[in-house]
Amino acid sequence: MSLIFPFSLILSAFCLYHAYKNNTEQRWFWLIIFLPLIGSLIYLYYYFYNRNTISTVTENLNQAVNTNHKIEKLEREVVFSDTIKNKTLLAEEYVKVGAYEKAIELYKFCLKGSYADDPDLLMGLIKACYLNKNYDVIIDYVKPIENEKIFQNSEERIAYAWALFNTGAHRKAEEVFQAMNHQFTNYEHRLEYANFLLQENRRNEARDLLEVLIDEIEHMDRNEKITRRSVFNAIKNLHKTI
Repeated sequence: MSLIFPFSLILSAFCLYHAYKNNTEQRWFWLIIFLPLIGSLIYLYYYFYNRNTISTVTENLNQAVNTNHKIEKLEREVVFSDTIKNKTLLAEEYVKVGAYEKAIELYKFCLKGSYADDPDLLMGLIKACYLNKNYDVIIDYVKPIENEKIFQNSEERIAYAWALFNTGAHRKAEEVFQAMNHQFTNYEHRLEYANFLLQENRRNEARDLLEVLIDEIEHMDRNEKITRRSVFNAIKNLHKTI
């Protein structure tokens, strides 16, 4: 019993954190809170249980117990093998835990020689700089990859659009958002476009865009709705506020 109780707390804490991050339905919170062990197991089965994700859940639970677990492991790997790949993996993890300055330093160190214009490294740097609110430098980092296919519908292009907005280039920012406004895809991008329209005090246009997105969502099958639940909930919640 003494081992089951702390395990139940850790499991329920992880499930509540995942439910919060992914804007899941309210019923899951009550199930996990009032039936911590059983509710958590049901939640894990519903959201994670398949052959491809069991190992991911295990790793996430390990990180819930020790938040530095993966960082320490990757730092050791960089010391052991000082490669671009290992540094990139470490930089990505620094971003996840909010150590943006460390991530930026690593990405800049990697962007040398034959890797000077590497799209993946530049996109990682753009993301880290955006999260660190270094908007001015993002525009320069985008130039070498602006026409790269990998960049066109990436989350980093959303960061680029907001960097333009935050540096006063509102018209250019809208051009970038419009370029990502494709039907039946890019829901995160189009949600941010709606947020941009609200920032520009164009509420009617924002509402119209959100209604188009909601209409698209309603025509999707159940599995697709589940896999994109987080962004769909965010779209619906934003629509309710207008």
